[in-house]
Amino acid sequence: MTDQDLDQIRAVMQDMLAPIESRLDRIDARLDRTDGRLDRIDGNLAALRTDIDAVNGKIDTWPDLHFLQAAAQQQIRDANEARERSRYVEIKLGEIYGSMATSSEIEKLRKEVGESLDHARLLDLRVSAIESRLGIRNPLAPTE
Repeated sequence: MTDQDLDQIRAVMQDMLAPIESRLDRIDARLDRTDGRLDRIDGNLAALRTDIDAVNGKIDTWPDLHFLQAAAQQQIRDANEARERSRYVEIKLGEIYGSMATSSEIEKLRKEVGESLDHARLLDLRVSAIESRLGIRNPLAPTE
């Protein structure tokens, strides 16, 4: 094989490899753009990791939610008990006020008691008058 044959083979190979090299150049360009995009994505991921760490730090500083839930439930139970006690007291006060006499009822009762005492005194006088007429000595009467 002569140099000329080798040059022709090289020329044919270069013609055949030219489209392949062109494609490889385009693939390299795409890979370079992809690398740039991946670098931007890595930067964004790093920023996201920082933000997530900040959020996790804030969440870690929150109080124990189970404790808060238990405390809230206890307050709800206490409030319900207070409402029940309040209802009970209102019912009892209603019963007390319902059983209490008004001032007019008290005056009427005093008048009736006074009248019954007067009536009892009159009856005692009549009984003693009858006893004295009949000559019966009252064992409860004071002695002289």
